[in-house]
Amino acid sequence: MTRLFEKRDSDSYVQRITIMAMMIALQIVLSRFFSIRTPFAKISLAFVPLYFVACSYGPLTTVILAFVSDLIGATLFPSGPFFWGFMVTAVVRALIVGTLLYDHKKTSAWLLFTIFAEQLICSTLINSANIAYLQGAALWTVLKLRLVTVVPVNFAAECVLLFILVKGVAPFALRPQTSHSA
Repeated sequence: MTRLFEKRDSDSYVQRITIMAMMIALQIVLSRFFSIRTPFAKISLAFVPLYFVACSYGPLTTVILAFVSDLIGATLFPSGPFFWGFMVTAVVRALIVGTLLYDHKKTSAWLLFTIFAEQLICSTLINSANIAYLQGAALWTVLKLRLVTVVPVNFAAECVLLFILVKGVAPFALRPQTSHSA
């Protein structure tokens, strides 16, 4: 893969804090303002900063990103009453992605496995339980609905967008700048 999604041990403390602040802000904006919401699903690009931090800094930093961005986003831009279950989902998602992507060779197969594991555990199981609890619906009913509609859409969207970012955008973003002399 490209250098954008590689381990970054050489960053200074200030540089790391600055990148984390930008990723938190980006995650809040993508999650709260650029997402599609239905009663049973939310489709957004908020996974992009999460995957970047997971690849670059590991599971602990990724969990901090998820926790802080979810807390700030829910406080400043609520989409309903705060529910701790969705924060648990965000933290577990960050832990899974951070653990699976940090210090691993990021092949296409490994990236697909990571997305699948994250979607299975977080979107399918934990979020379905959260939604069933909040709406007073039977877990099995919510689970069936999400398995047929939400999970395939989220899985496909994450796969396509991450592969575009990794293969398409990242090489251009990391090209050495050429100086133009007059």
